Amino acid sequence: MKRVALFGPGNVIYPLESDYLKALSKGSPGDANVNVTVLECKDLSQDSILSRLKSPTLLGGPRAVILRDFFKADLGDLSKISDFFKKDTVAKGLPDLVILEDDSPPSKRHGAELLSSFHEVRDLSLAGLNKKERLSRARYMVESWLEARGMRMSRDAMEFFLNTVDVSDAAFIHTELEKIVTAMGKRDTITLEDVSNLAISTRQEEIYTLTESLAASDREGAIRVLNRLIDQGVHPLAILQILSTWLLRILILKLVFTSPPQDPGGISFDLFKKRAIPRIEEELGTPIPWPLSGLKPYALYSLWKASLNFYEEEVRKALESLTDLDIALKQGSAMDRLHLELFIMRMTEI
Repeated sequence: MKRVALFGPGNVIYPLESDYLKALSKGSPGDANVNVTVLECKDLSQDSILSRLKSPTLLGGPRAVILRDFFKADLGDLSKISDFFKKDTVAKGLPDLVILEDDSPPSKRHGAELLSSFHEVRDLSLAGLNKKERLSRARYMVESWLEARGMRMSRDAMEFFLNTVDVSDAAFIHTELEKIVTAMGKRDTITLEDVSNLAISTRQEEIYTLTESLAASDREGAIRVLNRLIDQGVHPLAILQILSTWLLRILILKLVFTSPPQDPGGISFDLFKKRAIPRIEEELGTPIPWPLSGLKPYALYSLWKASLNFYEEEVRKALESLTDLDIALKQGSAMDRLHLELFIMRMTEI
């Protein structure tokens, strides 16, 4: 009876299980089909698990039993099931292959003793890895999940995502990834904007304050909000994406409205809706494309008012400088906060 233990998230260990089952089938007379029993072990007793392991199948061919969530069972001191595995019994009706699986290896000593009798123990979980290994494993998990759905993630989006989520928690990674996939519709490639939209979705009020401070050349206020966002866990690359999208929107509005009104304060929101939004739709088409797509009329109005505080050349230079800022942030130095503060200082020069 071959005994294998696999630890890690399901999407990582299930393909390995398939390989073991294929190998068992090929090693049987006539490559017979494998009879597979999957036993959900959570809250089961040792006796219940042993009973299933010892119960013969009426079907022919090799037999495999998968013990899912094994260490979530009511196992007590594991003495009975340890004795069963240590005997390495070969008897009619017993499984040819037992695969024990769980999220992570057991922390208790008797769990480790049980595993000492196994032929193979593969720890594919994240918790016990060092930072470099954990990051590599998390990257593989994300790629595997997406590949199974016919999707992929761009390189810069992947780097940002892995620096945003807790890479020691496979379930959390999966949950955050599902949020992105759900929000992006029918596209098959996840972009940096998709990831940054998730990362900042709960901090919209702070982000609005940041851009409002920049529009008003309020250097102190903008730096204060920047530091608050970073302290709250927003990755510097997410803030870079916020700034990039905001500046692109400003630039487009500058190009659409090449002649600013003499009295901007006299243009109310209602007047903007009646005159300016039709002009935007006429210039850009309907529905209004990215980066203005999805913005509500009042958000467009606020952006338009902000655009009046900048010259077109200023916006272009700021966008060009974001390329250097992007490189600096991706180098992963401890200077991320300073790089962003210097950019804000340049944007708010009086």
